[in-house]
Amino acid sequence: MKKDELILQAAIELIKENGFEKTSISSITKKAEVAHGTFYRYFKSKNEIVPAIAELIFEDLLTTAQTRVDPSMHFSEKVECLVSVTLQKTTEYKEMLIFCYSGMALHSSFEKWEEIYSDYYDWVGGLLLDAQIKNEIDLTAYPEAKMLPKMIITSIESITENYLFSISNDETEDNELLKRHIITFLTQALNIKKK
Repeated sequence: MKKDELILQAAIELIKENGFEKTSISSITKKAEVAHGTFYRYFKSKNEIVPAIAELIFEDLLTTAQTRVDPSMHFSEKVECLVSVTLQKTTEYKEMLIFCYSGMALHSSFEKWEEIYSDYYDWVGGLLLDAQIKNEIDLTAYPEAKMLPKMIITSIESITENYLFSISNDETEDNELLKRHIITFLTQALNIKKK
């Protein structure tokens, strides 16, 4: 594992355990087993950890989604994978996502979100284009289809987060119902044709 990854993993563990304010740079470098100066090679301040953690989470989400989505799948199956992965990763990183949202708001780093998400938007845009070419979706209702990747991702994440952040434990049955509702919503919104 690279040193910046070691620092991020140590920061995540310590922030979960002690909170952001009580986590010092020296405690992060000690846990990561790197020199104090190494931290500053990757981060100018402790506040820069927040967008870096967010980026790490979303890279994991994108990599997992790309691994599970097979190009031969029908678009409806791809949407189901996107929803499943988002639900899984939001559940897995629930605490850190809540922290990142509050931390990024606190430190006015929202412009960083667009940068973090750009590869995800591009990839989902490619899935939409492929589905359109294969006549699996009808996007005639969307003359500005370039906005759709962001709308799709935002819809999936917003619905998932609003639900998961408001419950205190893993309610698997309800998660499955939530997944079905999101898929139904997207299927109708995007005019996804049946296989």
